[in-house]
Amino acid sequence: MGLTARQNPAYDLIQTDEEIFVTTDLPGIKREDIAITFSGSNLIIKEELKSVIEDRDNSLSHIEKKHGSFNRVIHLPVPVDTSEVKRNFNKGILEIRLTKCYNSEYFIG
Repeated sequence: MGLTARQNPAYDLIQTDEEIFVTTDLPGIKREDIAITFSGSNLIIKEELKSVIEDRDNSLSHIEKKHGSFNRVIHLPVPVDTSEVKRNFNKGILEIRLTKCYNSEYFIG
């Protein structure tokens, strides 16, 4: 089942001594529709979900596919180097790898 409007995807956050890994399931979403940004100590994952409606012979009998957007805000427990964000998106799973950094040039707290 895909995400519905206004639903935020669940995520996992794992820390090592040098990195933070964030993974989230985004079924039915295209790679090019995902935006990753930062605001202070927050990682923000955004997407605009589009409605897909099939109208065969001008009769519409059932719609479950939703449209809308999500804006998942994830508080990061430590500063990260926002200039070195590594991301991988495969089979509906987004993986983000962030390097920990205590240099205020890369982090606004």
